[in-house]
Amino acid sequence: MEIDALPSQKKRFKPGPIIGGCFLILLGLGFGYFFIYRKLEEMKLQQDFTYSMKGMMIVPLCIVFGFYYIIFKPAGAGAWKDLTKREKPFFIAALLLSLLSFAGLAYWFSHQLTANGYAPIF
Repeated sequence: MEIDALPSQKKRFKPGPIIGGCFLILLGLGFGYFFIYRKLEEMKLQQDFTYSMKGMMIVPLCIVFGFYYIIFKPAGAGAWKDLTKREKPFFIAALLLSLLSFAGLAYWFSHQLTANGYAPIF
């Protein structure tokens, strides 16, 4: 005899990969606003400002992996061992794309620094 969950033991809602991907994209856009856009505005208005390369690095990572979760809908928890043989090349491609996106972002930000009279990153 199988017993259903008691009324006090409600089943938890598990967000799917699409909801997780949308959350990652929104998180990346939020980080982009705070770590890139606001820093560019501060750069144009003030002479002293600080920026975070780690904060900038998280932006392309969140956006690329958000799209990865929406498009490929991986079934595992995200660990390397949970990925299927079909998913592993796409995961590696998403990782490389996020790293290349960060490199392009850092290069662009360095040019923005020099255009506004600051020392470049590289």
